[in-house]
Amino acid sequence: MKTKIALLALAVLSTPVLAEKVTPGNMPAYCRGQAASEFSTKPVYIKTGKLVKAKDGSYSIAGTYDGKDPFTCTYAKNGEFTGMTRGEATKPAGKTKASGPSAKALEACDMFMKGEKGHVEGFNDLGNGMFGVNLKYKSGYRRCEVSNEPRVDKFEDL
Repeated sequence: MKTKIALLALAVLSTPVLAEKVTPGNMPAYCRGQAASEFSTKPVYIKTGKLVKAKDGSYSIAGTYDGKDPFTCTYAKNGEFTGMTRGEATKPAGKTKASGPSAKALEACDMFMKGEKGHVEGFNDLGNGMFGVNLKYKSGYRRCEVSNEPRVDKFEDL
């Protein structure tokens, strides 16, 4: 009898907890709450950009803490919160510009649009010198993953 109870308890405890599903209208607020928790602050100090829907149906929201520390919240296409990634806030050294994609990197992204210039809606540091850049073109929104070399690893519709 004790063995059955122990096995039942083990089965209940080892069952994965289902992630919370969030409606698109609530995603920015949920993201601010997650970021506030991560940065140990109040949601009022967290700013988020526009909700971006990817071609595969997933969602992402870029934001900043106190206007400096970038992060991105991601959601699966069913609304499940999949995580938050923090970018590295780096201070400019000397006369160099703040961390972000270079003008040449943005030009490399624009080459995929046959010369049409995109407006940067936001970006996040993906690490290893790569940036995820959300661009607005006349024909719609695109996401470009690019390095400052410049090298484009991914260019997709949003």
